[in-house]
Amino acid sequence: MRLRAIQAAMTLAPLAIVTACGTLLGVEDGEPLPSRIDGGEAAEGDVDASADVASGDADAGADAARHKVVFVTETRHTGAFGGRAGADAICDDEAKRNDLAGTFVAYVHVGGGAVGHPALRLADGGGASWMRVDGHLAFEDNPMNVAPKAALELTADGGLVPAGDLVWTGIYNGPGGFCGTVSDPWSMTVLDGAFGDPHAVTAAWQQTTGLRPCTTEHRLYCFQQ
Repeated sequence: MRLRAIQAAMTLAPLAIVTACGTLLGVEDGEPLPSRIDGGEAAEGDVDASADVASGDADAGADAARHKVVFVTETRHTGAFGGRAGADAICDDEAKRNDLAGTFVAYVHVGGGAVGHPALRLADGGGASWMRVDGHLAFEDNPMNVAPKAALELTADGGLVPAGDLVWTGIYNGPGGFCGTVSDPWSMTVLDGAFGDPHAVTAAWQQTTGLRPCTTEHRLYCFQQ
């Protein structure tokens, strides 16, 4: 009998506590206790919001992979800027100084026919595109033999390249055009080099008529890989 009394007391004690809590929570006698306290639904909303944020971050990452940046250098250089490696270093430096993430390479032909074309260094397919630093779309895909949708006339800090300024590219239908030899391009000022017009929205953006002395100082195009 004593054991049963103890068991009965143990059974009634939690009910008394629950009843007391129900009264404190404003639950009338005979009404069922709520299945969750206020804020339970908000907690679910927080989970949903977190999922939305995660989804948004994933979309932003995908957009960053698709939409790359292209800019014109602030600095001007003779045609002897140290080959492709020297040009890449110029692009990388200006990108970092303006807080542009990623790897940037110079758009300069290095001779040797089609294999030396700078567009071969850039992403091809997969939805990659390039835009200016102001967000205007320049190329929907690899820029080889394509006219830009917007002139590339902005520097990494958003500055406008002055009218008349040109860009070394080395893209030329005839021999030469890259201020050096195939084994040592962009290293000599005694030759002539090919250039493009950053204000053009035609093929002239990367190839204009004629050549210019490699002693002339021009800018460079920098594309994010």
